[in-house]
Amino acid sequence: MVRSAGFTVARTVDRFRTGAPTDLLRMGTSVHAYRHLTDGPQVLRLARSPRKAVALWRNWDRLGRRLFEEVQSNGGAFHLWGHSWEIDANDDWRRLRSVLDELCDKDAVFVTNGELAIELQGER
Repeated sequence: MVRSAGFTVARTVDRFRTGAPTDLLRMGTSVHAYRHLTDGPQVLRLARSPRKAVALWRNWDRLGRRLFEEVQSNGGAFHLWGHSWEIDANDDWRRLRSVLDELCDKDAVFVTNGELAIELQGER
């Protein structure tokens, strides 16, 4: 339906994705600026220890940093997303600012979904 509507790029809300997207109409995301109660099993696999998993699960900003490190080590794309009303409701603006500041310190390149798609199409 997305393709037939004329879109060339679309993303899902499928989290924990750090590799370069292979289907530009189903791009996954890395982290949502929100703590999801259902993320426990995925966080545990990522952390490889219950103690580290609890810290990542409780703090989406730590989880985001961990996933960004994975992208730095292995390549791919880090996709942080969120809704301003959720960030407001959870008083998470300071966390978001901290993550973005850290990404700037690591020379991350910030692009839109469309810009990422153009970059990926140029590599193929």
